[in-house]
Amino acid sequence: MTGVTTESTPLPRWLAPRLPIDGWQTNQQTVDAVGVGVAVPDHWSPQPDTSMPGTVVWHGVFPGEGLAIARRDGVDPDDDLATWILADVALTGGCHPALLPDGATAEPRSWFADDDDPTVDEHLDVDESRGATGLVAIVGQRTEMVRGYVVVVRRDTTAWKVTLQVSSACLVGTDDDLVDSNDHVRARAVLGDLAFI
Repeated sequence: MTGVTTESTPLPRWLAPRLPIDGWQTNQQTVDAVGVGVAVPDHWSPQPDTSMPGTVVWHGVFPGEGLAIARRDGVDPDDDLATWILADVALTGGCHPALLPDGATAEPRSWFADDDDPTVDEHLDVDESRGATGLVAIVGQRTEMVRGYVVVVRRDTTAWKVTLQVSSACLVGTDDDLVDSNDHVRARAVLGDLAFI
């Protein structure tokens, strides 16, 4: 008798369980204001900015760098979560509005969106998820590159949008292994133990 084997899709590298990284220590926090557990880099703002209703924001060290988490209640399960991702790309070039420095503009270099993935849904214990990664130039007094990671999820009628932006030295076309070892590994340190509560 043969058993049935089901292959699961591996998690995106940047969302896999977190690993400690030298020089990128994080502190796991439960953020009751938006109902999320997330690791925040120790060298970023110690307290989140809560001035936007339903949103908490930590600012990083470099322009455009940071973490923003938004929560919406009363979401229609038939709504397309991808529109929440595309809004930032259309409005601010891919940078989360709260992370765009005053007087700067964002120019998208590349964006890749994922469809709902049952492996991600199970990992995050949600009904539906969408993800996207991209590279954005933050143009101000000087140009800084940030790699953006966006996870939008829904459980019942509550939806969350988690946007992480980290400084990047990897340009469009950089080898995947180099992007993984420089950018994705830091995203894992923050998003690897992401929990919606």
